[in-house]
Amino acid sequence: MNLIRSNYDTDSDVESEIEREHEQEHEQLPCIPDKVIYRYQKDPKMSTSLSQLSKKRNWSAFAFIEFQLTQQQLFVMNNLVREVNETMKTEKVYFSPLFYGRMNAVKPLHISLSPTLMFPDQQSISDWIQAFKSKITQDTTLRRFNVHLQPEWSLYPNFDKTVWFLSLPVVRNSGQEDILPKITGHLKTSSMEHGASFGHLSFEEVLEKLHLSVASDPNNPTSVKFLRNQDQIGLEHNLLKLQKRLQNANSLLQTSGIAQFQVKCTELKIKRDNSIISIPLPY
Repeated sequence: MNLIRSNYDTDSDVESEIEREHEQEHEQLPCIPDKVIYRYQKDPKMSTSLSQLSKKRNWSAFAFIEFQLTQQQLFVMNNLVREVNETMKTEKVYFSPLFYGRMNAVKPLHISLSPTLMFPDQQSISDWIQAFKSKITQDTTLRRFNVHLQPEWSLYPNFDKTVWFLSLPVVRNSGQEDILPKITGHLKTSSMEHGASFGHLSFEEVLEKLHLSVASDPNNPTSVKFLRNQDQIGLEHNLLKLQKRLQNANSLLQTSGIAQFQVKCTELKIKRDNSIISIPLPY
């Protein structure tokens, strides 16, 4: 026991000696003048972007038609996407189906009827939705209609051209010509009445290029290279090259029965943050 006590006392003495040496070294360090401390000591500040976000948030929404594929259509569409990937593999392009989510859960597709609309506050979105509902309800010329797809592949980029979407154009026949423009017209009028703004696409451009995106290729290496170099000419040339290559997959598309794919549009939908609002169309 005396041996243990002796060892303990020795260790304590060593630790005390080390602490005294550190204190002496610290006392020997020169003092920093107050003016230097005050010059480089700054209170933490929130970044400008975060500060703006905390004060003002842009509330977004957009309108669309939901397109739910049947089991048979899923089988056909999956084979078509696989064929496109086989055709485009030399271009380092790979499309992932949008109709499958996590754990291969089936997801509905959608046809956008408006650009992404940005509102100054949440109340403005609510007022816009109510105004749009009223216009749809009061327009006695509107009715439910069928949406058909054109058997021809197209490529559409997102707003910053970092994602390419494999898409099928919507057929614009006489039955839709008098309905879809009226719907987008009501969307445009009501959104402008409630302070909405939109980015790179107008309502007219959305209507002109109505399409159903079925797969996407995010962060394509070739496109990313052009974007990093800010080479817009090269990016557009690459798009034309891919579009031309994509035509080789149209032959199977035209014999797949895709022209018979249709959805009965009985309601319009609005995505508002994480919620979906349904607006039924009259019979």
